[in-house]
Amino acid sequence: MTDIELSSAELKKAVQSFDSALSALEQNLVVAIEKMSNVMEAKPSEHADDGDKSDLVLREELASARAREQELEHAITEAKSALSMAIDDIRVVLGPV
Repeated sequence: MTDIELSSAELKKAVQSFDSALSALEQNLVVAIEKMSNVMEAKPSEHADDGDKSDLVLREELASARAREQELEHAITEAKSALSMAIDDIRVVLGPV
């Protein structure tokens, strides 16, 4: 095997490892978002601190948390897209391996 073939094989292995790690990260993010959604969907009175907070305050906090969740989902989508484009660029540079 030549040095170029060896380098290409190593790079291909690295790209595959990166792709696997990215897939695992994406799955973990999906699970985290689902868990956060489940918590946010709980009734506000379930999270009351000995009656210190009114339902209105809890509803406002819930709405704010949902907005943050949507921002997080949007950021994840953008990151996934950018990483996918980077992987495609690497594959183009590598050519057929």
